[in-house]
Amino acid sequence: MAQDNAVERAPKRLALNMKATPKLRGRIEAAAKESGLSIAQEVERRLIASMAEDDRAGGLVQGDLLRTMQLVMNGANRALERDWWRDPDGWKMVAGALGDLLRQMEPDPVVKPAPFDATAMAAHEAVHSDWMQAEIIPLRARRNELTELRRGRRRGAFTSAHEDELAGILVKIRELMRSGGPKPDLPPAELARWEEQRKHKMKVDKAWEITAGYQAPFFGDDAQNEIADGD
Repeated sequence: MAQDNAVERAPKRLALNMKATPKLRGRIEAAAKESGLSIAQEVERRLIASMAEDDRAGGLVQGDLLRTMQLVMNGANRALERDWWRDPDGWKMVAGALGDLLRQMEPDPVVKPAPFDATAMAAHEAVHSDWMQAEIIPLRARRNELTELRRGRRRGAFTSAHEDELAGILVKIRELMRSGGPKPDLPPAELARWEEQRKHKMKVDKAWEITAGYQAPFFGDDAQNEIADGD
């Protein structure tokens, strides 16, 4: 077998034609000399790093937003000659500027749809409550028992069988909650709309849980208002 078949070949390089100002070319040449790469290799390395940074930020739009936020905070530090979060006026300035940046990205309001049939939804609430009591509440109670047992100090009290049971309960709870339980008695089109709203509520609840976990300081609304607004 030929030796080159056993060696993974580098991907084929394609030409990328571009022009640059003399100043930029000078900086690239200096950087390439410092890194020991050719100009083309240095440009490629920096493009890959830039795109990887956008990927980590969640895409180009979020990447640009985070870089702009960083510029705002760094600019405040330079102007104040200290950390902005240590200065009351600096904090107000940065919080206002970052809030303005986020408000510029606020989506257009969604027109609130007509309410569902009140009788059907009242009946559904009763059925859904019974389902929670029968399916979810016992599982949560057992989950809490096992969690407390795992936290206990008695050696050997929490066994591998308990670990398997706890893992199974967590999966079951997640599956049941994702299913939404019993569905309301609505016409097909209304039921589809109800399903979309339910899924959106789950996403908002999860997002709110994550942002609250990070104690995000620039959320100006609570979860229920976010859901009602359709944001």
